[in-house]
Amino acid sequence: MKSYSIVTNGIRKIYKKEEGSFLPFRKKSSEVIVALNNVNLSVEEGELFGLLGPNGAGKTTLVKILSTLIIPDEGTALVSGYDILKNPDKVRASIGVVSSGE
Repeated sequence: MKSYSIVTNGIRKIYKKEEGSFLPFRKKSSEVIVALNNVNLSVEEGELFGLLGPNGAGKTTLVKILSTLIIPDEGTALVSGYDILKNPDKVRASIGVVSSGE
């Protein structure tokens, strides 16, 4: 029987575009950016994999969701068998993530 380190089902994340350049006066516009749309992924234990894609494809957004830094708008994900929304502390204890300055 296969065992999975990461499983996602229907992950979706949408950002509302902001207008204006001065932070205190930025307004959310009606335009949206769909960063992730129905992402389904299964990574077996011990499997080596990479997320590849052009700028703006949603790679960083997916990693942030899987590491519990942001929450998805829809869908579910398990990391090391733990639900990212129900057990974020256990997910964080089971992974290591290093991010560049954004």
